[in-house]
Amino acid sequence: MNPNYFPAHAELGRIKIDAGRAHETASHIQEALQLNSPEPNIHVLYFWAGLAALHIADDQAAIQWLLKARQTNPTFHLSAGLLAVAYLGIGEEGQARASLAEYLKAAPNFSIAAWKRSMPTPNPIVAKQRERIIDAWRRLGVPEDKPVVAKN
Repeated sequence: MNPNYFPAHAELGRIKIDAGRAHETASHIQEALQLNSPEPNIHVLYFWAGLAALHIADDQAAIQWLLKARQTNPTFHLSAGLLAVAYLGIGEEGQARASLAEYLKAAPNFSIAAWKRSMPTPNPIVAKQRERIIDAWRRLGVPEDKPVVAKN
């Protein structure tokens, strides 16, 4: 209804990842960024663009987007977890391990199973794309699952 409503463009870009059309995400994020007035959650838009780039195996673009996300909000640790995947994708294993260590420090209970629970993938295209991400984490030593510790 309002073609200048930047959140709609951003959200459209994000849902294209889950629809198996991650290759279309960047243009929507770019549109949102052009329409966006300065806002405190811009790092999320950068993160979504980085996530989409990982889904289409464009690791260089993923690094650029995810570094922007981290620079605009250093406390948004999800960027570091995905940066590890992108760095490994370009052969920078040392950088990948450093990014993963940074992420695991903020999210010590992270596991592949936890990520799968938080990112359901009923779309077979997306499932295949996410296997690449999961494989990278496995190669970096992310555990399959962490035992749940009962709190008293």
